[in-house]
Amino acid sequence: MRVSVLSLGGGTLASLTADASWNSKDVIKAICEHTGQNITPSRVFHGNLELTTGAALADIGVTEGSQLTLVKLPPQLACLVGGGQVMVVNASSGECLHTFKGQDSEVDAKVAFAPGDRHVLIASANGVATI
Repeated sequence: MRVSVLSLGGGTLASLTADASWNSKDVIKAICEHTGQNITPSRVFHGNLELTTGAALADIGVTEGSQLTLVKLPPQLACLVGGGQVMVVNASSGECLHTFKGQDSEVDAKVAFAPGDRHVLIASANGVATI
């Protein structure tokens, strides 16, 4: 069946030929293949019903011509500490988003993320804190 995938803003992201048995992983994989972009993590909705891993498109009422909405989630972040630096990485992809250099060579750092993951606080053993 043909389904359209819209962004949260209403723009068309993809038009897919989908099977009624597809779950959220299948839909997200097809969108990634169609657009050539990594869109994980994301959630898929049909109206106000979410397509989960344990549900199929048919289970939430998706039929020929239905519209799905893709909601992209912010990446989960993690920190790697060592070698005089702290790296903030996307925990899903492993992509390094930012490197803080100039920490002690033997870093014993504590790391905390602010709500929304827009700021990170790094406090090292030498008493220096960096935001």
